[in-house]
Amino acid sequence: MNHLPPGVDLGNIVLPGSASSTVAIAVPEITVPEASVYALHPSLPLATKNNLLEKRYRSVTFLDAYVTGNAYIHPMTGALCLRTTRDEASFKGFVFEAALARWCREFPSGIGKRAFAWCTNRNYNNTTDAIYNRYKVFVRGDKTLAARAETAILYNTGAPFDVQFYRLNEEHNKPEVATLLGTQIEAGIQVKAITGDELTQIINPILNGTYTHVITMLKHANGRHSYEVCMDILNNQRRLKKLTDEQYAVVTRHITHPQDLGINQQFVDEYSHYIRSLYQGSNAAWTEEINQAISLEVCDGLTASPGGILMPVVQPIQISSPLGY
Repeated sequence: MNHLPPGVDLGNIVLPGSASSTVAIAVPEITVPEASVYALHPSLPLATKNNLLEKRYRSVTFLDAYVTGNAYIHPMTGALCLRTTRDEASFKGFVFEAALARWCREFPSGIGKRAFAWCTNRNYNNTTDAIYNRYKVFVRGDKTLAARAETAILYNTGAPFDVQFYRLNEEHNKPEVATLLGTQIEAGIQVKAITGDELTQIINPILNGTYTHVITMLKHANGRHSYEVCMDILNNQRRLKKLTDEQYAVVTRHITHPQDLGINQQFVDEYSHYIRSLYQGSNAAWTEEINQAISLEVCDGLTASPGGILMPVVQPIQISSPLGY
Protein backbone atom coordinates (compact mmCIF):
# COMPACT_ATOMS: atom_id res chain seq x y z
CA MET A 1 0.00 0.00 0.00
CA ASN A 2 1.21 3.50 -0.75
CA HIS A 3 1.50 5.50 2.47
CA LEU A 4 2.06 8.89 0.86
CA PRO A 5 -0.51 11.46 2.02
CA PRO A 6 -2.85 12.11 -0.93
CA GLY A 7 -2.75 15.64 -2.24
CA VAL A 8 0.51 16.79 -0.67
CA ASP A 9 1.89 19.35 -3.09
CA LEU A 10 5.62 19.78 -2.68
CA GLY A 11 7.46 20.10 -5.95
CA ASN A 12 7.80 16.80 -7.73
CA ILE A 13 5.91 14.58 -5.28
CA VAL A 14 3.75 12.16 -7.24
CA LEU A 15 0.24 11.72 -5.91
CA PRO A 16 -0.87 8.15 -5.17
CA GLY A 17 -3.48 6.60 -7.39
CA SER A 18 -3.30 5.38 -10.96
CA ALA A 19 -5.40 3.85 -13.70
CA SER A 20 -5.32 0.61 -11.73
CA SER A 21 -6.74 2.35 -8.63
CA THR A 22 -9.87 4.19 -9.70
CA VAL A 23 -13.42 4.68 -8.60
CA ALA A 24 -16.39 5.27 -10.82
CA ILE A 25 -18.33 8.52 -10.48
CA ALA A 26 -21.82 9.41 -11.58
CA VAL A 27 -20.95 10.55 -15.11
CA PRO A 28 -21.09 7.47 -17.40
CA GLU A 29 -17.79 6.08 -18.72
CA ILE A 30 -15.63 8.42 -16.66
CA THR A 31 -13.23 7.20 -14.02
CA VAL A 32 -10.86 9.23 -11.89
CA PRO A 33 -7.88 8.30 -9.71
CA GLU A 34 -9.04 7.19 -6.30
CA ALA A 35 -6.69 9.68 -4.62
CA SER A 36 -8.37 12.62 -6.37
CA VAL A 37 -11.80 11.93 -4.85
CA TYR A 38 -12.75 14.02 -1.81
CA ALA A 39 -13.96 11.29 0.50
CA LEU A 40 -16.06 13.65 2.65
CA HIS A 41 -18.01 15.19 -0.23
CA PRO A 42 -21.70 15.33 0.80
CA SER A 43 -22.84 13.81 -2.51
CA LEU A 44 -21.02 10.53 -1.86
CA PRO A 45 -23.01 7.68 -0.30
CA LEU A 46 -21.92 6.76 3.23
CA ALA A 47 -20.71 3.32 2.13
CA THR A 48 -18.51 4.90 -0.55
CA LYS A 49 -17.07 7.41 1.93
CA ASN A 50 -16.23 4.68 4.42
CA ASN A 51 -14.67 2.53 1.71
CA LEU A 52 -12.43 5.35 0.49
CA LEU A 53 -11.36 6.32 4.01
CA GLU A 54 -10.56 2.75 4.96
CA LYS A 55 -8.42 2.21 1.85
CA ARG A 56 -6.44 5.39 2.46
CA TYR A 57 -5.97 5.42 6.20
CA ARG A 58 -6.51 2.04 7.85
CA SER A 59 -2.84 1.04 7.91
CA VAL A 60 -1.24 4.33 8.86
CA THR A 61 -3.85 5.06 11.54
CA PHE A 62 -3.00 1.97 13.54
CA LEU A 63 0.71 2.52 13.02
CA ASP A 64 0.43 6.11 14.27
CA ALA A 65 -1.71 5.00 17.20
CA TYR A 66 0.85 2.32 18.13
CA VAL A 67 3.71 4.84 18.20
CA THR A 68 1.93 6.98 20.78
CA GLY A 69 0.64 4.16 22.96
CA ASN A 70 -2.93 4.09 21.70
CA ALA A 71 -2.59 0.59 20.26
CA TYR A 72 -0.91 -2.51 21.62
CA ILE A 73 -0.04 -6.07 20.72
CA HIS A 74 -2.40 -8.48 22.47
CA PRO A 75 -0.21 -10.88 24.50
CA MET A 76 -2.40 -13.89 23.76
CA THR A 77 -3.52 -13.43 20.15
CA GLY A 78 -0.68 -11.30 18.77
CA ALA A 79 -3.29 -9.00 17.23
CA LEU A 80 -2.83 -5.24 17.14
CA CYS A 81 -5.53 -3.67 19.32
CA LEU A 82 -6.73 -0.09 19.50
CA ARG A 83 -7.44 1.13 23.01
CA THR A 84 -7.47 4.50 24.73
CA THR A 85 -8.87 6.14 27.85
CA ARG A 86 -8.29 9.63 26.43
CA ASP A 87 -11.02 11.88 25.09
CA GLU A 88 -11.38 12.18 21.33
CA ALA A 89 -9.40 15.44 20.93
CA SER A 90 -6.51 14.06 22.99
CA PHE A 91 -6.60 10.77 21.10
CA LYS A 92 -6.50 12.58 17.76
CA GLY A 93 -3.65 14.75 18.98
CA PHE A 94 -1.57 11.70 19.87
CA VAL A 95 -2.21 10.09 16.50
CA PHE A 96 -1.39 13.31 14.62
CA GLU A 97 1.91 13.57 16.53
CA ALA A 98 3.03 10.29 15.03
CA ALA A 99 1.56 11.24 11.66
CA LEU A 100 3.55 14.48 11.54
CA ALA A 101 6.77 12.63 12.33
CA ARG A 102 5.96 10.03 9.69
CA TRP A 103 5.31 12.73 7.06
CA CYS A 104 8.64 14.35 7.93
CA ARG A 105 10.36 11.04 7.22
CA GLU A 106 8.43 10.36 4.04
CA PHE A 107 8.92 13.89 2.65
CA PRO A 108 12.32 14.99 4.02
CA SER A 109 12.97 17.77 1.50
CA GLY A 110 9.47 19.17 1.88
CA ILE A 111 7.47 18.63 5.06
CA GLY A 112 10.49 17.47 7.06
CA LYS A 113 12.73 20.40 6.25
CA ARG A 114 9.89 22.92 6.57
CA ALA A 115 8.96 21.62 10.02
CA PHE A 116 12.61 21.55 11.12
CA ALA A 117 13.35 25.06 9.87
CA TRP A 118 10.20 26.52 11.41
CA CYS A 119 10.59 25.02 14.88
CA THR A 120 14.30 25.89 15.11
CA ASN A 121 13.71 29.50 13.95
CA ARG A 122 15.65 28.97 10.73
CA ASN A 123 14.87 30.40 7.32
CA TYR A 124 13.55 27.56 5.17
CA ASN A 125 15.34 28.79 2.04
CA ASN A 126 18.64 28.87 3.91
CA THR A 127 18.18 25.40 5.41
CA THR A 128 20.02 23.06 3.08
CA ASP A 129 19.36 19.35 2.72
CA ALA A 130 22.83 18.79 4.17
CA ILE A 131 21.86 20.58 7.37
CA TYR A 132 18.52 18.82 7.72
CA ASN A 133 19.88 15.37 6.86
CA ARG A 134 22.05 15.43 9.97
CA TYR A 135 18.90 15.09 12.04
CA LYS A 136 16.23 12.46 12.58
CA VAL A 137 12.65 13.25 13.55
CA PHE A 138 11.10 11.55 16.57
CA VAL A 139 7.98 11.58 18.72
CA ARG A 140 8.86 12.35 22.31
CA GLY A 141 6.35 9.81 23.61
CA ASP A 142 7.38 7.00 21.23
CA LYS A 143 7.92 3.98 23.45
CA THR A 144 10.25 2.37 20.92
CA LEU A 145 12.85 5.03 21.82
CA ALA A 146 13.23 3.48 25.26
CA ALA A 147 14.05 0.11 23.73
CA ARG A 148 17.31 1.34 22.16
CA ALA A 149 20.23 2.40 24.33
CA GLU A 150 21.26 5.25 22.05
CA THR A 151 17.80 6.86 22.10
CA ALA A 152 16.37 5.88 25.50
CA ILE A 153 17.16 9.33 26.91
CA LEU A 154 14.82 10.89 24.33
CA TYR A 155 11.70 9.12 25.63
CA ASN A 156 9.82 11.57 27.83
CA THR A 157 6.03 11.70 27.96
CA GLY A 158 6.15 14.80 30.16
CA ALA A 159 8.11 16.97 27.73
CA PRO A 160 6.51 20.19 26.41
CA PHE A 161 7.17 18.99 22.86
CA ASP A 162 5.48 16.29 20.82
CA VAL A 163 7.72 16.14 17.75
CA GLN A 164 11.44 16.97 17.76
CA PHE A 165 14.65 16.35 15.82
CA TYR A 166 17.92 14.87 17.03
CA ARG A 167 21.34 13.97 15.72
CA LEU A 168 23.76 11.45 17.16
CA ASN A 169 26.98 12.81 18.63
CA GLU A 170 29.41 10.29 17.17
CA GLU A 171 32.13 11.13 19.68
CA HIS A 172 29.96 10.35 22.71
CA ASN A 173 27.36 8.17 20.95
CA LYS A 174 24.59 10.22 22.54
CA PRO A 175 21.64 11.95 20.88
CA GLU A 176 21.57 15.74 20.73
CA VAL A 177 18.19 17.39 20.28
CA ALA A 178 18.00 20.26 17.80
CA THR A 179 17.92 23.67 19.46
CA LEU A 180 16.54 27.08 18.60
CA LEU A 181 19.02 28.73 16.25
CA GLY A 182 21.80 30.47 18.15
CA THR A 183 20.75 29.09 21.55
CA GLN A 184 21.00 25.97 23.68
CA ILE A 185 17.21 25.84 24.10
CA GLU A 186 15.56 22.67 22.81
CA ALA A 187 13.35 23.10 19.76
CA GLY A 188 10.21 21.15 19.05
CA ILE A 189 6.60 21.18 17.96
CA GLN A 190 3.44 20.81 20.03
CA VAL A 191 0.66 19.18 17.99
CA LYS A 192 -2.93 20.23 18.69
CA ALA A 193 -6.08 18.58 17.36
CA ILE A 194 -8.62 20.88 18.98
CA THR A 195 -11.67 22.74 17.72
CA GLY A 196 -12.14 25.22 20.53
CA ASP A 197 -10.50 26.84 23.58
CA GLU A 198 -7.57 28.09 21.47
CA LEU A 199 -6.78 30.90 23.91
CA THR A 200 -6.18 28.52 26.81
CA GLN A 201 -4.63 25.61 24.91
CA ILE A 202 -2.47 27.40 22.33
CA ILE A 203 -2.06 31.16 22.76
CA ASN A 204 -1.51 31.46 26.50
CA PRO A 205 1.00 28.55 26.66
CA ILE A 206 3.09 30.29 23.98
CA LEU A 207 2.90 33.61 25.82
CA ASN A 208 4.00 32.05 29.12
CA GLY A 209 6.77 30.00 27.53
CA THR A 210 5.25 26.54 28.00
CA TYR A 211 5.25 25.95 24.24
CA THR A 212 7.57 27.40 21.64
CA HIS A 213 5.92 26.23 18.40
CA VAL A 214 2.39 24.87 17.95
CA ILE A 215 0.77 23.36 14.87
CA THR A 216 -3.02 23.23 15.07
CA MET A 217 -4.47 20.67 12.72
CA LEU A 218 -8.24 20.86 12.49
CA LYS A 219 -11.22 22.91 11.35
CA HIS A 220 -14.19 23.83 13.50
CA ALA A 221 -17.61 22.43 12.60
CA ASN A 222 -18.41 25.72 10.84
CA GLY A 223 -15.45 25.27 8.47
CA ARG A 224 -13.18 27.83 10.14
CA HIS A 225 -9.71 26.47 10.77
CA SER A 226 -8.42 26.51 14.33
CA TYR A 227 -5.46 28.53 13.06
CA GLU A 228 -7.82 31.22 11.73
CA VAL A 229 -9.59 31.28 15.08
CA CYS A 230 -6.21 31.82 16.78
CA MET A 231 -5.50 34.76 14.47
CA ASP A 232 -8.94 36.23 15.21
CA ILE A 233 -8.27 36.02 18.95
CA LEU A 234 -4.82 37.57 18.60
CA ASN A 235 -6.06 40.42 16.41
CA ASN A 236 -8.85 41.14 18.87
CA GLN A 237 -6.49 41.10 21.84
CA ARG A 238 -4.08 43.46 20.13
CA ARG A 239 -6.93 45.80 19.21
CA LEU A 240 -8.04 45.84 22.85
CA LYS A 241 -4.43 46.49 23.98
CA LYS A 242 -4.30 43.14 25.81
CA LEU A 243 -1.26 42.25 23.72
CA THR A 244 1.70 44.39 22.78
CA ASP A 245 2.83 44.46 19.17
CA GLU A 246 5.90 42.46 20.21
CA GLN A 247 3.81 39.76 21.90
CA TYR A 248 1.53 39.60 18.88
CA ALA A 249 4.50 39.14 16.53
CA VAL A 250 5.99 36.39 18.71
CA VAL A 251 2.80 34.35 18.96
CA THR A 252 1.85 34.65 15.29
CA ARG A 253 5.30 33.39 14.29
CA HIS A 254 4.98 30.38 16.55
CA ILE A 255 1.59 29.06 15.47
CA THR A 256 1.13 27.30 12.15
CA HIS A 257 -1.26 25.03 10.27
CA PRO A 258 -0.76 21.95 8.05
CA GLN A 259 -0.68 23.69 4.66
CA ASP A 260 2.09 26.00 5.82
CA LEU A 261 4.30 22.91 6.16
CA GLY A 262 3.13 21.49 2.84
CA ILE A 263 0.47 19.12 4.17
CA ASN A 264 -2.83 19.16 2.30
CA GLN A 265 -5.62 20.22 4.66
CA GLN A 266 -8.10 18.02 2.82
CA PHE A 267 -6.00 15.00 3.73
CA VAL A 268 -5.97 16.10 7.38
CA ASP A 269 -9.75 16.55 7.36
CA GLU A 270 -10.29 13.07 5.93
CA TYR A 271 -7.78 11.51 8.29
CA SER A 272 -9.43 13.23 11.26
CA HIS A 273 -12.82 11.88 10.19
CA TYR A 274 -11.41 8.36 9.94
CA ILE A 275 -9.68 8.61 13.33
CA ARG A 276 -12.99 9.69 14.83
CA SER A 277 -14.74 6.65 13.41
CA LEU A 278 -12.04 4.39 14.88
CA TYR A 279 -12.19 6.19 18.22
CA GLN A 280 -15.93 5.74 18.43
CA GLY A 281 -15.57 2.14 17.30
CA SER A 282 -13.04 1.42 20.04
CA ASN A 283 -15.79 2.01 22.59
CA ALA A 284 -18.34 -0.25 20.92
CA ALA A 285 -18.60 -3.74 19.51
CA TRP A 286 -17.25 -3.94 15.98
CA THR A 287 -18.59 -6.53 13.61
CA GLU A 288 -16.40 -9.44 12.58
CA GLU A 289 -16.52 -8.11 9.00
CA ILE A 290 -14.94 -4.82 10.08
CA ASN A 291 -12.29 -6.58 12.13
CA GLN A 292 -11.40 -8.77 9.16
CA ALA A 293 -11.31 -5.79 6.81
CA ILE A 294 -8.61 -3.92 8.75
CA SER A 295 -4.95 -4.88 8.50
CA LEU A 296 -1.72 -3.12 9.28
CA GLU A 297 0.54 -2.90 6.24
CA VAL A 298 3.98 -1.42 6.86
CA CYS A 299 6.11 -0.47 3.88
CA ASP A 300 9.80 -1.39 3.94
CA GLY A 301 10.94 2.25 4.00
CA LEU A 302 8.83 3.13 7.02
CA THR A 303 9.72 -0.03 8.89
CA ALA A 304 13.41 0.76 8.52
CA SER A 305 13.11 4.48 9.24
CA PRO A 306 14.25 6.10 12.50
CA GLY A 307 11.56 5.76 15.13
CA GLY A 308 9.67 3.31 12.93
CA ILE A 309 8.11 0.14 14.23
CA LEU A 310 9.32 -3.31 13.30
CA MET A 311 6.07 -5.07 12.53
CA PRO A 312 4.93 -7.89 10.23
CA VAL A 313 3.69 -6.76 6.82
CA VAL A 314 0.21 -8.03 7.68
CA GLN A 315 -1.01 -7.89 11.26
CA PRO A 316 -4.49 -8.94 12.51
CA ILE A 317 -6.46 -6.15 14.13
CA GLN A 318 -8.74 -6.30 17.13
CA ILE A 319 -10.67 -3.50 18.78
CA SER A 320 -10.88 -3.61 22.56
CA SER A 321 -12.78 -1.56 25.10
CA PRO A 322 -10.98 1.11 27.14
CA LEU A 323 -11.37 -1.09 30.21
CA GLY A 324 -8.96 -3.85 29.29
CA TYR A 325 -8.29 -6.80 27.01
